[in-house]
Amino acid sequence: MYPRPLYTIFVSFQADIDSGKGPVWITINRSRPMESLRDKMLPGRKQKDFTPLSEEIKAKEGSIKHVIEEDGELSVCVRASPASSKNPMRFGLAVHTGKSKSELTKKRDEEHLS
Repeated sequence: MYPRPLYTIFVSFQADIDSGKGPVWITINRSRPMESLRDKMLPGRKQKDFTPLSEEIKAKEGSIKHVIEEDGELSVCVRASPASSKNPMRFGLAVHTGKSKSELTKKRDEEHLS
């Protein structure tokens, strides 16, 4: 049996946060509609459990990396406790797929040695 491919998701962010006002979280999770569609198309196939990633944002800029084993739709959610209609907060998100430079270098080194 061949190993399953791994997919890497990078979420880069810029946030207008003030650390003294409360926590801000970014969560990456599988969208539920794809699961029901896949279950209809491939009955009997057991879905692998997907563990959502939640990370507290403490810096104004950064990125989050998450590795998944199955393709499909993902959702990226920002939860900001201090945000309200009187205290709006601004977030910028960019989502990329692929491998990081360190992963590509490691793969290239492994292929070179084999």
